[in-house]
Amino acid sequence: MKVVKQTSKDTYWTNEKGYKIPYNRLTKIEKSKETKTYSLLKKSQAISDSLAEFKKAVQSECEELYRKEMEQLKADPNKPPKGNYTFYNFNQSIRIKVSISEPVKFSDAALEAAKQHFDKYIEDTVTTTETFMKDSIRDAFATKNGHVDPGKIFNLLSYKSKTKNADYIMGCDALEQGSTRPSSKTYYQISFKNEDGDFENVELNFSKI
Repeated sequence: MKVVKQTSKDTYWTNEKGYKIPYNRLTKIEKSKETKTYSLLKKSQAISDSLAEFKKAVQSECEELYRKEMEQLKADPNKPPKGNYTFYNFNQSIRIKVSISEPVKFSDAALEAAKQHFDKYIEDTVTTTETFMKDSIRDAFATKNGHVDPGKIFNLLSYKSKTKNADYIMGCDALEQGSTRPSSKTYYQISFKNEDGDFENVELNFSKI
């Protein structure tokens, strides 16, 4: 729906149902709301557009700093970073944190198949030396708000190369085959030290842009 500001120059104003109301029948508050809501919308859109442009500038500056630092460390400056990184000014009163989120999702079928294999592993493995693995498996498949913790799942996968148990390996295979990685997202946080010496974030809400 295209937003149009209705003014005193219009003989009729159109309401939300499409009915035309004569201008001389409008109340003062209706006229005032029309003017002020339209003005606030335009100002907020301008701020949002400006913030989007600023986010691009922050991204560009951070990427340049990262490349220069990699060059100084004799590393490949063109290789994208795999984790998070942070920049400070000279006296460390300004901090810019760059966080890269690479979420991993597992299909419901993969989780169910993996759980069956791991359950059989638990049933067949009774040695006390592997008791901690049973606890790790149960913990990994415990859900919170309907989702498993990817970190705990990866902990199970890290032991795949260290075991010869077929059920454990098949459980890991099911998880690996049923995992997907949606596109990564980068978050920027700009902070400064306040009078108490603590870092205080500048609220920019970049994540919504």
